[in-house]
Amino acid sequence: MDFQKVHYSVDASVAMIVMDNPKNLNAIDEQTGDDLTGVIDKEEKDPEAKVIVLKSAARAFSAGDDIGWFYKLIQEGGKIDLGPVLARVGRIVNMLKSSSKIVIAEVNGAAAGAGFP
Repeated sequence: MDFQKVHYSVDASVAMIVMDNPKNLNAIDEQTGDDLTGVIDKEEKDPEAKVIVLKSAARAFSAGDDIGWFYKLIQEGGKIDLGPVLARVGRIVNMLKSSSKIVIAEVNGAAAGAGFP
């Protein structure tokens, strides 16, 4: 599976998941969400990966959800439904929470929001 906005590699049992969409500071748009769920699923099945490091190639870890997408939708007269947005982020968080591997987030830039134990 090819990922457009996320890179995946494994070296010395460490799986590196790198979000790489600097244009919007790794805001979680539909493609990034799909890429993250796909790569998390891939690493979970990868017997070489023992530890996951989630990081960013941009100057900020993640700007949250993609506000630009909301703006474009409003300009086009569309209705904003937060249900799918919250479900996408929730799915990513739940996949990381339930991973059988140690998860480390390498956060650059400001960080705010709810973490998970």
